[in-house]
Amino acid sequence: MSLKPSPSRTTPHLGRKRKTNKHLPQKVYVYRGKYQLRYRDGHTKLFPSLDECLSAWSAEYGQATGDRISDIIADYRGNVLGSKALRTQKDYLAAIGRLEPVFGAMRLRDLHPAHVYRYQEARSRQGAKVHVNREVAVLSVICSHGVRLGHADRNICREVRRRPEKPRRRYVSDPELWIVYNCAPGYIRRAMVLTLITGIRLGDLFKIGPENHTHSGFLYRQNKTGRELLFEWTDELRRCAARPPVSYAGFTTAWQRTIRRALSVGLEERFTFHDLRAKAGTDGQDWRMLGHTSREMFERVYNRAPVRIVNTVRSSER
Repeated sequence: MSLKPSPSRTTPHLGRKRKTNKHLPQKVYVYRGKYQLRYRDGHTKLFPSLDECLSAWSAEYGQATGDRISDIIADYRGNVLGSKALRTQKDYLAAIGRLEPVFGAMRLRDLHPAHVYRYQEARSRQGAKVHVNREVAVLSVICSHGVRLGHADRNICREVRRRPEKPRRRYVSDPELWIVYNCAPGYIRRAMVLTLITGIRLGDLFKIGPENHTHSGFLYRQNKTGRELLFEWTDELRRCAARPPVSYAGFTTAWQRTIRRALSVGLEERFTFHDLRAKAGTDGQDWRMLGHTSREMFERVYNRAPVRIVNTVRSSER
């Protein structure tokens, strides 16, 4: 399947190709930490958040006037995407940037599983053998939105098998943990401790507020699953249960800087901040701390300890 862009009726003129912020729709730019929208008549307006800017973008450019996939993307981007978490918005916009040039001109009712399979094969040849699953998942969301709008009877992406993925198996040992901890600034150290105690996701760290500090303990709702988890207070938990004093982007930049420093003083292999969540689940006493309702999911993805086999043969019988 060709990945050359196809013409779209409703997508604004592309102009010069973006070199940065490729997740943003056309006519939206980052300017001094805010989001700038350029209207059809040439005037611009700044918005403090991406969801507010997307809402205005939808009113100006994104009204779904047809049943082409580009129309449905425009409607979803303007009316639904803003309700998602900021990280989800950025990930979805990046995937849409890949999908829309390929599928945008197609009518939703003309999309068939074979088209999606050819897209998978083409992206795999480009080196995105696993990442294409995320893109197809976003296409599935767009198709479901199109079904709700009445442009198709079913979501054909649900009939497409995703490419096989191997769960990440990186386990962070205690010595590795201490090397990185000793190289980290204070707010990253506190975030590391909080993650090891609670298994909290990085995105949820930036939603911590006074409402999470209850009389009974640290209470938070997982943004991804919606489950509420309550952890009884300890002195260490009270000390670290706070929102990092930087932005998400600033935190991830500081984390990478910390890892580079750790590699220079003895860390042999990189690990991600998310790997600390897996360590919390692996080393913890209760698999439910990660918020999954299925132990099978926990064992498949997060439990990275080797399976211990008890030798039942007595030494006298050897």
